[in-house]
Amino acid sequence: MRSPPFFSCFLGALYVPALAYGHDLFINTAGGAVTPRESPQNFAFEMRASLYQPDIDTEPSLGGRRPYEDMFGSTPRFLLGMEFDWQALRIPYIGTLGPGIEIACTVFEAESFQGGAGTRSGDNNSLWVIPGYLDAVFRVDVFPRNLGVPFVPYAKGGFGWGIWWVTNEYGIAEYKNGQRVEKGQGYSLGFHVAAGLTFQLDILDPSAARSLDEWTGINHIYLFGEFTKSVLNGLGEGDSLRLGSNMWTAGLTFEF
Repeated sequence: MRSPPFFSCFLGALYVPALAYGHDLFINTAGGAVTPRESPQNFAFEMRASLYQPDIDTEPSLGGRRPYEDMFGSTPRFLLGMEFDWQALRIPYIGTLGPGIEIACTVFEAESFQGGAGTRSGDNNSLWVIPGYLDAVFRVDVFPRNLGVPFVPYAKGGFGWGIWWVTNEYGIAEYKNGQRVEKGQGYSLGFHVAAGLTFQLDILDPSAARSLDEWTGINHIYLFGEFTKSVLNGLGEGDSLRLGSNMWTAGLTFEF
C-alpha cells in the first residue's frame, strides 16, 4: 500500500538532512543480513488539546445557582497542554509502566456585569486555569511490537492540582469576604484517571519512520484519543474552586 503523501512529506522533511550528512539507515549483522537500526526507547512526549468545561457550578453550597455559566457561558474552551512520561519499566510481551507529568493552560473571557443589573459593563474579566497531574502511566504496546497491529491502549491516573486566577483591567481581581478584601486567585487539589487509544503512524510509511528514528531518536509517532475524569475539588477543602471536568482529548505522542 502506498503511503499518504502528506505523511511521507512530513517525515521526509525531518530525515532528509540526515541523508545529506551520510547517516547509515541500516546495520549489517554477522551473517550479512541488513536490518534496520533502532534507537533505545525510554520516554514519551504528548502534545494535547482538550475540550474543557470546569465543574465550578457543581459546588453544593451554590444552591443551584450557576455563577460560572452566567459569566462565561456553557461553551467548552480548548485546554492546550503537554505531557512527559518516563517509561521506567518494560514488562515483557505487555508494555511499559512509569511516571508522567502533565501541564495545561486555558483562559475564559467575558465582560463583567454592572452591579446587580444583569447587563454587561464592557470591562473584560478573564479566568485563567492551569491544571497539572502527576501520574502513573501504563501503555500496552505489545500489539505493534509483537503482533503488527498499530494500536496501543493505555491508562493513567494520579494526583492533580489546578491553579487559577481572575484578572480585570486593574490586574488580579479582588472581592469582599466579610470585612476582608480577597484576591481572586487560588488552587485546588485532587486526582484524575484517564484511558485512551493510540494509533501508530509508522504503518503509513515504515521506511520514513525508521529513518526518522535513525536521525532524531524518535522511535514512534502516534495519534491518540483519550477520555479523562478529573476531580479537582480541594480534597475536602470547602473553599476550593471545583476545576475538575470530564473531557475528551486528542493529540500526538512521540516515543524516544
